[in-house]
Amino acid sequence: MVFNIQKWRKLVFNSLSILIGLTLIYSGLWFIIGLQLKNGISNWATKQSTQGWKAEHQKIDMSGFPWQWRFKINRPTLSRASGNIQLHWAGPYIQLNVRPWDIKNIKFQTGGQQEFAYTKPNERNSIKLDMEAGQGKLKLNKNGRLTHLSFAMVDTLAKITSTQYYRIKRLNWRLSFNKLAPPKEKRHQVSTVDLQAELLGLTLPTRLNSGLGRTINNIALSAKFLGNAHGNTLKQAFSSWASSGGSLDLKNFEIHWGKLFAKANGTFALDSDLQPIAALSGTITGYNLALKAMIDAGLIKPNLGMIARFAMQGMSNVFGIQKENQIKLSLAIQDGHLYVGPIKLIKLPKVIWN
Repeated sequence: MVFNIQKWRKLVFNSLSILIGLTLIYSGLWFIIGLQLKNGISNWATKQSTQGWKAEHQKIDMSGFPWQWRFKINRPTLSRASGNIQLHWAGPYIQLNVRPWDIKNIKFQTGGQQEFAYTKPNERNSIKLDMEAGQGKLKLNKNGRLTHLSFAMVDTLAKITSTQYYRIKRLNWRLSFNKLAPPKEKRHQVSTVDLQAELLGLTLPTRLNSGLGRTINNIALSAKFLGNAHGNTLKQAFSSWASSGGSLDLKNFEIHWGKLFAKANGTFALDSDLQPIAALSGTITGYNLALKAMIDAGLIKPNLGMIARFAMQGMSNVFGIQKENQIKLSLAIQDGHLYVGPIKLIKLPKVIWN
């Protein structure tokens, strides 16, 4: 067999030419599509003005060649004014990560100091989050509509004032946006948004020492938002939601705080005055400590706490695990009060939507 070197040289040359050509084509497409996506981000920010929002940012840095697009949006801000009230958010950066073969699943990350502000005449309230790291994911359908949004942040310090702050070890949450109910369906019975959230390690300010310790071990939540809300303001949106029979279906709520553990499920809604009403059922372990904490915090009077303790013991199924009592009971919110079984326990603050 004769080795034809000319033939092999030609084959290698052709292969390299094809490879180089494909590389150049891919590189060109990467930059062209990347620039289109980058312009799309700026166009999206501009279009928010038609929805009543104002979105601004400084330069957008593009990198990530060849396996993904990374868009670092520097100094983004988002604000909305409604009458004399203004909402505002600002952060140091948001980085979007997009892969060419999975363009509908977008990962993003942020960090540093985030500010959320609520401003009305002669008053400005703000929360500053000093976040070590935050990562999330956006999922779009074939029409470009957002269907899922998830986010996780770790080691975050939430500052309300210079002396009042909360420390969060980790917070995970996920929103799923479902299709709107068809006109023939009963919209108040169809879930439009599903929420799952879990908070691990919430340390409270020193002045909020409740007797259970400053750190809440765990809070978990799973809920479905039934019905549609429409309106230019929060009050209008919740008013339309309430008048159409909308409700919040609480699938699961858990809180573990020191020796106290509570688990519940039920339904929340709003009455004609847009005040919360609810019916819940669940179990509480360590309820004696909970009542003591409420008495120490001044939320309930000692004599009412004693009556509530006796009533709970009468309704409870006591397991006596290491002197920790577990009870099964029903909770209700109605007419601005919290009821434990038949007992009107405490008066709740009125919600002011304006």
